[in-house]
Amino acid sequence: MPKRFNSLLMLFALGLLVGWIGGGASARDTSHANLQLASRAIAIVDKAHRLINQDDLMAFEEMDRDPTFHQGGLYLFVLSADGENIYHAADRTQIGEDFSRKLDAKQRPYGQQLIRDVSSRGVWHAYQSNNTASGHDEWKLTYARQTRQGHIVASGIYAGTYASRAR
Repeated sequence: MPKRFNSLLMLFALGLLVGWIGGGASARDTSHANLQLASRAIAIVDKAHRLINQDDLMAFEEMDRDPTFHQGGLYLFVLSADGENIYHAADRTQIGEDFSRKLDAKQRPYGQQLIRDVSSRGVWHAYQSNNTASGHDEWKLTYARQTRQGHIVASGIYAGTYASRAR
């Protein structure tokens, strides 16, 4: 992906996080709530990344015991390097699914893009998806990092949902 596009995508994602786009809450409330959730998503991914890098077999058992990895609408999922969902803290039925085939609300292949663009330092990926909690298509921002074993560790937030919770 060209550097300029990555920069524009990051600016857009940050705009969603700080409330440039979204609900009717005050900019200050929305900004604070979205940044808190973004920080929690990063913390979840970083913790799982560290556990998997230390001992990938024991990490999954520990993640199952730790409620940090599933906090309501904020949850962790882990993909193999080729995109197979190997862990999902919120919905075990997604284990075994091919994430690379996921399409966004406009039928664009966001799964392939996330897998292609992920790095060990972490990346934010923005796409539109149906939020089952609200029943609407909303912008989702997913933070993902790749472990040394090749696993992709990720967690995402729906920008609109969390903006409305700040009210």
